[in-house]
Amino acid sequence: MLAMIAGLVTPPIILASALNLDDQLQSYLISASLIVSGILSAVQMSRFQLFNSKYFIGTGMLTVVGTSFAVIPVATAMFDQMYANGTCVTNADGTKAACPDAYGALIGTSMVCAFFEILLSFLPARVLRKTFPPMVTGVVVFFIGASLVQSGFEDWGGSSAGCHDRPSSGYFSLCPNVGAPNAATWGSPQFIGLGFLVYISIILVEYMGSPAMRNASVVIGLLIGMIVAGPTGYVSGSSITSAPVVTFVWVHTFKLSVYGPAVIPFLAAYLILMMEAIGDITATSDVSKLEVEGEFFDSRVQGGVLADGISGFLSALGTMTPMSIFAQNNGLDLGRMRNCVFHTDRFFLRVIDF
Repeated sequence: MLAMIAGLVTPPIILASALNLDDQLQSYLISASLIVSGILSAVQMSRFQLFNSKYFIGTGMLTVVGTSFAVIPVATAMFDQMYANGTCVTNADGTKAACPDAYGALIGTSMVCAFFEILLSFLPARVLRKTFPPMVTGVVVFFIGASLVQSGFEDWGGSSAGCHDRPSSGYFSLCPNVGAPNAATWGSPQFIGLGFLVYISIILVEYMGSPAMRNASVVIGLLIGMIVAGPTGYVSGSSITSAPVVTFVWVHTFKLSVYGPAVIPFLAAYLILMMEAIGDITATSDVSKLEVEGEFFDSRVQGGVLADGISGFLSALGTMTPMSIFAQNNGLDLGRMRNCVFHTDRFFLRVIDF
């Protein structure tokens, strides 16, 4: 669960920043992501038979669910289009006004398109694997990650909310905004230094840390960055002190709608989520020493993909973007296995294949 935290909170932060939502809404979305992830992980790890048929919901093994990064490129493109066509308001100084209705359109479109993955789950697993081989899905997933590199470098320089364009005046003339503590222009040495500290900390933990530390390398890197940023005045606790002690989903709600131009991109995103789910289920079965072929494995894949599609629908009802199967538990298992020595050719072949 600790290894999942960074992956769970990052998408809500990116989406809230893209829509300039206030700190209260951003905190809520982070909480909603954690809550919905826990609930839907419990559903995915269970295995329910569907109406006494041959179909199941869930994998019946350790399969965690988290906020998908595959939706972020679709969402940011959708938000840019909504600001450009006037659906969302742009201020006179060129900055983007908060647009919670765009987020409502995002989760509303996601809710409708989730039925695409649900329907695909009833196809034979062998047909899905043959139609979408790893060579195709792997390249697509790679480009999703590559598209996120831009916002990562923008954040490294100060923020990706708008100050990276270096406007001469206005709310984003300084990073992350003019009201932030120790605000400075984008690309200032202090921002580059703090970002590099986090980056090099993660690298060192991955290289020299124990398996348990490597599994939480991102969290450790962020903590080290906070330890330095806090005393030097780069951290504001206002959003933490203003946040409620306990919250739940539906504390904030959004106006649901379906944004037509985003339907086809969302269908493609759910297709990618389905193939990611098949790969993660295969990897989890492998490191758990369970069968990775045969009728029962195909049934496990079918149940996992069906639960993945249902998670996309339920997460939207929980005011969250699609939740999909995460691979963090596979990394934990493989991290423990690195401490062991195996001498069978089959093991090495399976690792290479994975």
